[in-house]
Amino acid sequence: MAGPRLRDLMLRLVMPTRGGDPVGGRIARHVVATDEQHERLIETLVAARLVTSDERVVELAHESLV
Repeated sequence: MAGPRLRDLMLRLVMPTRGGDPVGGRIARHVVATDEQHERLIETLVAARLVTSDERVVELAHESLV
């Protein structure tokens, strides 16, 4: 089931500022793409243009997703 994996990924991609406001962050791809299911989830989100990713990092594509 993708629900828990999706929630975990999205929570890792949102960081608080010093003032406590949420902002989109970047995370190393190897930290979140730990298995084939997580890889597929990331690729699905990239295809939907919700996140951007390369070999090194994953990040939210739009601040409106925060």
